[in-house]
Amino acid sequence: STADVLRILGDGLSERVVGATNMNAVSSRSHAIFEIAFESKPADEASEEDAGPAFSSKITFVDLAGSERLKRTGAEGGRKDEGIAINKSLLVLGTVI
Repeated sequence: STADVLRILGDGLSERVVGATNMNAVSSRSHAIFEIAFESKPADEASEEDAGPAFSSKITFVDLAGSERLKRTGAEGGRKDEGIAINKSLLVLGTVI
């Protein structure tokens, strides 16, 4: 149901990690992937045996942590290490895709 989808999306959003840098006060510090699968069947069929073909679709939402140049962010310590890890993960993702 729509309510279930919104609840699950809210649960996932509450786990997101954001942090402030000089470039962005709420910079994503984690990646998120949210996928919704749909299946629809004709509603006017008398029984499941008579039903026409089912149609399925999938929507994938992807929010990647921001890639920011360390010099511009002013990041230090743990935030700097986090930025380096984000940039490495985006490089690997780009290679895979």
